[in-house]
Amino acid sequence: MGLDGIGKERSGMDGKGKEWKGRDWNGRERKGVFFLQKEKPMDGQETYPIDTTDLHKGSVVTMARLIEITKANPGTSRYAFRLLRLKNFIAKALVRRGEPATCVIKQNEIVILTDAEANQYNFAFAGSGARRIRRSTIRHAVIDLSKLTPDERLDWDKKSARLAMMVNGLKVKALPSPEPHKRLE
Repeated sequence: MGLDGIGKERSGMDGKGKEWKGRDWNGRERKGVFFLQKEKPMDGQETYPIDTTDLHKGSVVTMARLIEITKANPGTSRYAFRLLRLKNFIAKALVRRGEPATCVIKQNEIVILTDAEANQYNFAFAGSGARRIRRSTIRHAVIDLSKLTPDERLDWDKKSARLAMMVNGLKVKALPSPEPHKRLE
C-alpha cells in the first residue's frame, strides 16, 4: 500500500523535502509538513567534502575539521546526527577500499581504531541488544590478527568465542507458553 498523498517540492532548513497531504502507509491522516531525507546522487553514494584515501587505522578526524565539514556546532543534535552519518560514510569507504576498520566517535571526533583497540571496543560494544551483538561480531571478525601480539591474539580468541555464544543465544527461540487449563465437564 503506497502513499495516497500528493508530494510537492519545498525547500526547508537544510534542503529539499516533500510536503505531503493525504494518508500514510498505515492509513492515518498526515498533518503538516514532513521533510524527508535529501536524495542521493544517481550512483547511490553520498558525498562529503573529505578525502578518505589518507585515512587508515589509528587516524583521527579532528573536531575543527568536522565542524568545517558538517557546518554545525558541537553539542547540537544536528552536529551529532551529521557526525554519525559521516562516521558511517568513512567506515563504508574503508570497506570499499579493502581495509575494514572500526570507526567510533570519541569526544566529538571520529577515531578509526587500530586492531588492538578494536579488539577491546567491539566486545564491550556488544553489551546489550541483538543488533549490537551482530554488528560487533561482524566487526570483530575482520580484525587483522597478524597485527596483534600473542597475548592480544589469545584475548581475541576468547572474545570471539564469547561473541559467538551471544549470537547463538539470539537464535534460540523462547520456550513455548503452556496451554491454558482445559475445563473438565
